[in-house]
Amino acid sequence: MTEIPMSDAAAPAADVSSPPAPESSGLKKRRWRSPSQEPPRTGKKLKKNESESTAAPASAPDPAPTLAAAAAAAPAPAPAPAPSRLSGVHLRTKAELFELAAKREDEWKTRQIQLADDKHALEYYKKRVEETERAIAAAPAKIAELKKEMKRLKSAAFAAKK
Repeated sequence: MTEIPMSDAAAPAADVSSPPAPESSGLKKRRWRSPSQEPPRTGKKLKKNESESTAAPASAPDPAPTLAAAAAAAPAPAPAPAPSRLSGVHLRTKAELFELAAKREDEWKTRQIQLADDKHALEYYKKRVEETERAIAAAPAKIAELKKEMKRLKSAAFAAKK
């Protein structure tokens, strides 16, 4: 099998039916053809170093197909877009990438809003804790003051009864 450099892309592509030599990483690299460059498939499984042109021909098709065979031969679906050189990686269309980016941006903005809300709530509760701590620290003095006031009122009430 001969490798064709990328600069010679206009030249016919090399046969890809046989596996290329493995790279040092152990992964196999596959050169892809566009669907228009693919030879017609015979449906026969090929041997390791055999291309469709050198494979034994499949049984000749019946020249007069029946009505059922014609109905079964519905129009073929449109060929899928040619995959990139990164086989095994899920590739997304541009629209999917834009949708994903918009979704992530929305999630990021939502998270920023939540963080800001959390920050404001944290500041509010810190102030409440400080006020409570001040009230607790001032409580003994306040209690002593209230006890004095209560004694004064009791003595005033007792004096008023006499």
